[in-house]
Amino acid sequence: MSNFEAFGIVLRAIPILISGAELWREGYDKGRLAFRKRQYVDKLANALLLQRQTVSETVHLIIARSGYRYDEALLNEDPIAYFQNKKIQAQVEDFLGDENYKALTGRLRDMQTTLEEVAKHLDGLIPSHKVW
Repeated sequence: MSNFEAFGIVLRAIPILISGAELWREGYDKGRLAFRKRQYVDKLANALLLQRQTVSETVHLIIARSGYRYDEALLNEDPIAYFQNKKIQAQVEDFLGDENYKALTGRLRDMQTTLEEVAKHLDGLIPSHKVW
């Protein structure tokens, strides 16, 4: 997997985590303790949505400015396949240069690691997934 394919993984994972947060929120009773937890999950879902929008706009700007035609429908349909395209990878690498490319892909790997951690913790919060 190329470093740039992490964009696709991040863009694919965020909506899944948002759905998990929404499932968690719907699964708890309306008690006081659950209400406090629900507030945190709402904040998490909003933060994930903002992160997805930020990554999407970053991708859009980089691809458009690199000279490659930005295909939003294809990106939304299968972001991982979109970033496996060698032409897109080469065009973006040329546009960004070595230092910016390294910085961007490093940040993407950090986001991917963070999303994996969020997914692990979120799974334990969903009531239907708790082991009794």
